Amino acid sequence: MKIFYITHTFNLEPKGGGGEIYCANLLNELLKRGHEILVFAPQGRIPKKNPKGLKIHFSPILGHHALHKFEYVLNAAKAVKLAKEFKPDIVHAQNDVFPALIGKKIKHSLGVPLLVGIEYLSQKSESINTFLLFHLNRLFLKHTDFDLLVSMSQYNIDNYLKKWGIPLEKIKMIPNGVDTKKFSPQKPAKELIEKYGKHLIISLKPLHSTNTKGIELIIKAMKGIIKKHPEFNYLVFGNGPGKKQLKALVQKLKLQKNVFFLDNVAYEKTPRVYNSAEIMVHSFTFEATASMSLLDSMACGNAIVATNIGEIKNVVEDSALLVKPFSAKAIEKAVLKLIKNPKLRKKKAQKARALAVKKYSIEKIATEFEKAYNELIEGKAKNH
Repeated sequence: MKIFYITHTFNLEPKGGGGEIYCANLLNELLKRGHEILVFAPQGRIPKKNPKGLKIHFSPILGHHALHKFEYVLNAAKAVKLAKEFKPDIVHAQNDVFPALIGKKIKHSLGVPLLVGIEYLSQKSESINTFLLFHLNRLFLKHTDFDLLVSMSQYNIDNYLKKWGIPLEKIKMIPNGVDTKKFSPQKPAKELIEKYGKHLIISLKPLHSTNTKGIELIIKAMKGIIKKHPEFNYLVFGNGPGKKQLKALVQKLKLQKNVFFLDNVAYEKTPRVYNSAEIMVHSFTFEATASMSLLDSMACGNAIVATNIGEIKNVVEDSALLVKPFSAKAIEKAVLKLIKNPKLRKKKAQKARALAVKKYSIEKIATEFEKAYNELIEGKAKNH
């Protein structure tokens, strides 16, 4: 099958943010299965060696990365030209309304089916960029003439897509996927255990505004956790504008002996970091879909505490302790419950791993997309 894949979070090496990692995992799995793929993106990391069947075109862009998604829509004519040469069986526009608009042009020019993948939607905007993105999706997504809209999140379907007048028969839910072979129960990082002890709570996220707010709550929860269990330490991996703010909070609460900040971890080393944690806490303060760090920690078999917001309850089912969002006290109580009960900790960890393998392995997700592609192609053929 020949797939014309449009995205503004392209990366064939699984690095960067969740969108890039998802893109890498899915494309690599589809390429393994023998599909031919042409990627049209505004930017990305060029692989050291292109796998067989892959072509890449980067559209010219200028300025801040937040503008790139707006800019490459202006190069839709180039995408159409590339598609005419490539002759795809299907167009997959991934992320939001911007790739969908490019995909619409290709569909109308070539008559091939268009699948649009939607990742993250939230009306609780943290910036002008996310505010614009939400409302542009609300206004224009239903006019992109897609044949199928794939949402990562049932929450998005129920709270946004249906309310925007998109017919349910044109929507399909396919969740995010994780490499459950790479992310699996394994030995912890020896250097972390030797330096910080074996009783570790860990966060591994870029420290932008929403993640910073969530980690602030975990730090506040650590005040009460350490009073009862001073042997526990909290490691915060990641860099970003929120790091200075978080360090100031640690000093204010006098938690310097138990809360430590470390830099970003190379992606290939992250499974061992996850496996060094006795407990992972995912404190979401936004309408989360399926966070890559959450899926990674599930696949590694972590005992997890997560805030019940957005899609999170649907993702973890009963494999994690869910707590109300925006509450340091709720996080503290859940963590103490897991510390007190090793059997519960082990049970939740095993459930998390089993659920990740059953529902979120990238092999399963790729198969779901293949089925969707084939159904659209067959449907198109029947109508001609």
